[in-house]
Parts: sequence; C-alpha cells; structure tokens
Amino acid sequence: MRIRQIKPSFWEDAVIEALPDSVKLFYIGTWQLADDGGTFEWNVPEIGHALYGYQPRRRRETWVRERAESLIGVDRLVVHECGHATVPNLLKHQRMGGTKAIGVSSAHLRCAPQVSANLLPGKVGKGRGTERYGGGTGEPTDALTADQLAHAAMNQSIVDDPTASEDAKRVARKYLMRLGVAA
Repeated sequence: MRIRQIKPSFWEDAVIEALPDSVKLFYIGTWQLADDGGTFEWNVPEIGHALYGYQPRRRRETWVRERAESLIGVDRLVVHECGHATVPNLLKHQRMGGTKAIGVSSAHLRCAPQVSANLLPGKVGKGRGTERYGGGTGEPTDALTADQLAHAAMNQSIVDDPTASEDAKRVARKYLMRLGVAA
C-alpha cells in the first residue's frame, strides 16, 4: 500500500458526494493499492484482505465487488479483462515524487495489443529524432524505459477519461501509438 493525498477538491466533487461513505473509503483504498501509474492487480480476495483484513472473508469480498461496481458506474474505476484495474484520474490528482513505482502499469501495458512501428505514420528510423520510439529499425520495442511506461500509463488514463478534451485524447493516442502501445 502506498501513501496518497486527499485534496479538498475530492470532497467538492459532485459525483463523489453522491456516493456512500463506504464507497468513498474504498475509492481512497484503491489509490493506495494502485502503483504510480494508477493500475493494480484485480484480485478480489487480496484487495479485500488489504482493505478490510479484520472482517470475515465472505463479507470483505462482497464489499469489494459491490463498491467496485459503484465506482465503475461513475467512471472512477476500470476493471480490465486481463486481471488489472485502473483508477483513471490518479495521475492527474496525485503528486508522485522520486522514482516511479509502475510495475503493474507496465504489466498491464504489455497486455494491450502491440502496434508494429513500421505501420505507424511518421519518420520512425529516419534519423530525425524519432528513433527512440521504434529503436530506429521500424520494429516495435519491448524495452520501454520506466519514464516511457509512466508516460504511457498517464496518456492511457487521458484516453480513458470521459472528461478529457478531444485534443488531449488525440495527443495522448499519438504518443501511445509512437510507443507501439495501442490506445
């Protein structure tokens, strides 16, 4: 679990205000479970134990499922088929210092279908500053740096954010495409 900040705007958010207190606390708990990219393993028994360890197993797992459904319904949590979950706006609202812990986010990005760099428009491999996206060979790179993974996770959260502008989504998709990660 990680240390996270609760900003005053959390309490002023109309969507959050409409949620029961138990769901609000669960939401904050997902922030603590998520890595710095906003992604965590979607494992109901482990989440239940981490957040409600003193409760009986059946009760805590029921709570996780019910409260997650509430957050999914208001676009505050996305559960992916690959076994990961994402808190869409975590990067926008949290200040991450030091080295980014993005292990789960990088694992989740590897779940997404890869796009071949030689199918992308642009100058990949032409020696004009874009070699870092495709290794200069026109082939997709599997060796993304930690910074690239963190930026990819942040850009993916922008693409998934229903409140983001279309311009922001377009720029985020373009970055993800250049990394060879489908948006």
